[in-house]
Amino acid sequence: MDPVMEPVTAPAAQPAPWREVFRGRNGRLVVGLLLFETLGAIHLLIVSTVMPAVLSDLGNLTLYGWAGAAWALAMIGTIPIVSSAADRFGTRPMILVTAGLYVVGLTISAVAPSMAVLVGGRFIQGAASGAAYALSISAIAKTMSPALRPRVLAVMATAWLLPGLFGPLIAGFLADNLSWRWAFIVPIPFLFLSVVMIYPALHDRPDADAARAPVGGALLVMLGAGLFLAGLDGGSFVAPILAVIGLVVLIAALRRLVQPGTFVARRGAPAAALCAFLLSLAFTSKRVSQISRWKFVRCLTRQTSVRRTANRGIKGVFHAA
Repeated sequence: MDPVMEPVTAPAAQPAPWREVFRGRNGRLVVGLLLFETLGAIHLLIVSTVMPAVLSDLGNLTLYGWAGAAWALAMIGTIPIVSSAADRFGTRPMILVTAGLYVVGLTISAVAPSMAVLVGGRFIQGAASGAAYALSISAIAKTMSPALRPRVLAVMATAWLLPGLFGPLIAGFLADNLSWRWAFIVPIPFLFLSVVMIYPALHDRPDADAARAPVGGALLVMLGAGLFLAGLDGGSFVAPILAVIGLVVLIAALRRLVQPGTFVARRGAPAAALCAFLLSLAFTSKRVSQISRWKFVRCLTRQTSVRRTANRGIKGVFHAA
C-alpha cells in the first residue's frame, strides 16, 4: 500500500525583531499612529473628567449624558464607512480628512456657548475617533509586512495604558488652573504632529474596484443605538417603546455589517469581533453608570438645597410671628 501522505502546511511567519518596529519609515509610521491613538484615548479620559466643570458652566443636565453618547454613536457608525473608504480612496487622503474632522470638533467644543453645541462638537470628535481607529488598522495591514504586524498591533494596544494614568491628572490641572475649554485646545498641536509623521510613510494606492462604503447600514446602526439610549434614559411612557424599536433596528443593521456567525461567536474572526464588542460594551456601561451616579448625586444635592431653603422659610415665618 502507498503510504498516507501528510498534508503540507506552510510554516507561519516568525515575528520580526522589536528593533525593526521603530526603524526607518515604518518606525515613523508606528510612532505617528501610536500618538494618533494615544491622543484619542487620553482626550476621551480628559473630557470625561472635566465634564462636571462643563456642566457647572453650561448647565443643561438633560444633555449631560449625551456628550459621551454622541461621541460613541458617531464612532461606531464611522468605523465601517472609513474602513471601506480607505480601500477605495487610499489611506493618505482619509488621514487628512480625519485630522480635519478632529480640529473642527475640538474647536466647536472649545468655544461652545451651550451644552447642545458641545454635544455637536463631541459627535464630530467621535466620527474622527472612529475614522482614526479604522485608518490605523488599515495602514498597518497595507504598509507593514506580515512579520511586523503582530509587533505593531502589540504596540498599538498600549495606547490606552498611559492615558489611563495621566489623563485624569491633566484634566484636573486644566479645570482647576485654566479652564475646561483648554481640554479641547491642547490636543490640536499633537494632532498635527502625528499627521506629519504618518502621512509621508503611507504608500498604498486607491482601489477603484473596492466595495462601496456601507453608509446606509452604518447610519441605521447609529439610529438604532441612539433610539435605544434615548429609551434607556426614561422620562416618559414612550421610553420603553423607543428602546425596543432601537434594539430591533440596531440588530437588523448589524447583521448587514458584521461577518456571518458573529452573533453566535463562531470560531475565528466572528468570535474575536464579538469579544471586542463585549469589551467595548463593558467600558461604555461603566461610563454610563458613572454618569447615572453623577445625575443621582446632583438630584440629591438639589433636593437637599430645596429642603434647606424651605426650612429656612418656615423658621422665618414662625420667627416673624
